[in-house]
Amino acid sequence: FSIFNNKKLFELIIIVLLLFINKTTTTEHEEVQDGNVGLGEHHLEEGEVILIENSKIAKNEEDIEYYNKHFSEKDVCDIKLDENENTIIINYKNDDSVIDDGCTVDLLTKNKDFIKFSIGILSEDNCLTNSSNDNIIPFVYSLTYEHINDYHSGPIYSDKKCGKECNKCIGKTGLEVGWLIDNNNKTSIIVRPIGESNFVKFHSGNNEEDMEDVEIKIKKGTIFSINEISSNKFQFDCLEKDKISIISPNTWSINGEKLDKKKKYLLVFHLLPLKGSSLLNMKNDNNCNFYLKFSGKEYALLTVENPNNNIKIIIIMLLH
Repeated sequence: FSIFNNKKLFELIIIVLLLFINKTTTTEHEEVQDGNVGLGEHHLEEGEVILIENSKIAKNEEDIEYYNKHFSEKDVCDIKLDENENTIIINYKNDDSVIDDGCTVDLLTKNKDFIKFSIGILSEDNCLTNSSNDNIIPFVYSLTYEHINDYHSGPIYSDKKCGKECNKCIGKTGLEVGWLIDNNNKTSIIVRPIGESNFVKFHSGNNEEDMEDVEIKIKKGTIFSINEISSNKFQFDCLEKDKISIISPNTWSINGEKLDKKKKYLLVFHLLPLKGSSLLNMKNDNNCNFYLKFSGKEYALLTVENPNNNIKIIIIMLLH
C-alpha cells in the first residue's frame, strides 16, 4: 500500500514539475499581456482588442488636426497623411519633444504579426557622422500602454553576462535604425537590437543628397530585414536568447465592429525617446530629421471621432 502511494506521489510530483516547466517556458516567450494599448487606451484581453467608443479612421487633415489636439497631452507625434503617395508619415524631428518623450501611433493593418514601413532622412546638409551611435531612431511595438514605459530608458537586462562589449545580457529589447557616413562620403543605414553592439548595415547612397528610403520589415521569429536583406545572416552578441530577445511583432485582432474589413488588426507602434537607446551608456547625437512612412494600402491611422463633425452635419441638415 505504501509503495503504491509512493509511486502515485512520485508521478504526481513529475506531473507538477512538467506543468511548471511548461508554464515557465510559455511565460518567458509570451509578450501579449492584457491591459490598455495604444494612445486610445483600447482594451486588450486574451489577444483581442476592443476599440474605445467613437474610434474612427483618420482620412483628412481635419482628422489629423483633431488627432494631434486630442492626444496632445499624451503624445508628441508629428503625423501627416500624404494623399498623393497614400502614406501615413511620422516625422521624428531633432527637437526636445520627441527626443525626451517619444511618440505613439495606433494603426489598423491587414498584416498579421509582421510590420513593414519605409524610413528616410530629410535633406539636411552635413548632419550625418561616422558614428553608429549618432542619428538613430529607437522604437518598440506591440506593447501595452503600461509596458512601453519600461523601455524608455533602454532595454530590459537579465542577470546573465554576455560578451566583453555587452556587460549584462539583454533579456528583452526593441530595435533601432540609424544612418552614418564614411570617410569616402558614402552613406549607410544600420539596424540593430537596442543595446546590441553589432548591427546590420546597408549601403544607402553615394552621398547625403543621394540617399533613398529603405524598407524595414519585422517578422515573427524575430527576423528583421532591410530591403529584403535578412538579419538571419548576422550574429548578435548581447542578446540572452538570440532573436527571441527582440520584441515580437504582434498585431491584435479587433473584437467587434471592424472599421475596415481588410485592416482588421491593431498595431501599436512607439518611437522611443532618444534615451531609450542606451548602447554602453554612450552619448547619442541626433542632428538629422527623419521620417517613417506606412503604406495606406496596408495601414490606416486610428483616431477618435471629432464631435465638431457631427455638429457640422446637423447644421447642414437644418440649412436644407
